[in-house]
Amino acid sequence: MMVSTLGLNENEKTYMDSLVPNAVVHTKLDCIPDSELALIEVVISYGYDLSQDRIERMTNLKWIHIGQSGMEYLSSSLLQERNIQLTNSRGINASNIAEHVICAMLNHVRKTFVYRTKQLEGTWDTETRMGELRDTKLGVLGLGMAGREVVKRALAFNMHVLGMDIAPVEIEGVQHFFQPHQVKELLSICDFVVLTMPLTKNTHHIINAETLSVVKDGAFLINCGRGGLVDIEALKVAIASGALAGASLDVFEKEPLEKGDELWTWNPEKLEITPHIAGDHFEAYGKRMIEVLAKNLSVYPNFDAMQNKVDIKWL
Repeated sequence: MMVSTLGLNENEKTYMDSLVPNAVVHTKLDCIPDSELALIEVVISYGYDLSQDRIERMTNLKWIHIGQSGMEYLSSSLLQERNIQLTNSRGINASNIAEHVICAMLNHVRKTFVYRTKQLEGTWDTETRMGELRDTKLGVLGLGMAGREVVKRALAFNMHVLGMDIAPVEIEGVQHFFQPHQVKELLSICDFVVLTMPLTKNTHHIINAETLSVVKDGAFLINCGRGGLVDIEALKVAIASGALAGASLDVFEKEPLEKGDELWTWNPEKLEITPHIAGDHFEAYGKRMIEVLAKNLSVYPNFDAMQNKVDIKWL
């Protein structure tokens, strides 16, 4: 039994059926009694409904496919113990995330938010000074599919690109590679810092008071990975002190960000907030997700032939 809890719309369901006819049942897990949970071999989900308790009740579960990149909601120890295979949808929104990053950097150096305010005031501002991306140093923390797309676009602006990941990789345009234990060295020399890495036990609050203590003066941080990568209180201190010129945050440890949260209005000229849309809310998302999923469904249970396999030990 294969179950999808993705909540696809009718067009997306029709598209999936055209690729893998009648392969999955579309429902919600809380609608399935325990006797039927035990029959499920495959679950396709965004991960939020896959608690440890629920997975334990799926005694026949062999494969989980996550319809996004993030998988921090899953119990890695349980998946390893049960030898449950895991794939995800990383890469389907890589270009969108990269465009969001470039947009945030351009907004920062070109001061578009200042001129928008001046327009509304009817003020002809000739005093504000702008910067440029050319010859600045960009540190990309997380060189997966999204990170690599950021690198490509940064090179078009003649930026000097540095990268960090858990294992050494050679990527065209990345001038120097750092590993996580070298994060302070990386932060000390970068004008822009972009987070495109997953949230794991090893990356939680990788941006914290200690690492920010060495950040290059005037650097700008962009988080398009996961909210838990950044210690928000330490970030606010760094911005308030002037160590950081500012930040653009698309993700938060608790989402949605509550209406009364002070971050909404805290230093808006230096802190930009977007509601987790860097790699979402575009028309092709569902189609691309389904194409990855359909490829994997077509080769099941040959896990070696699947796309986007996840090494569970890194969760």
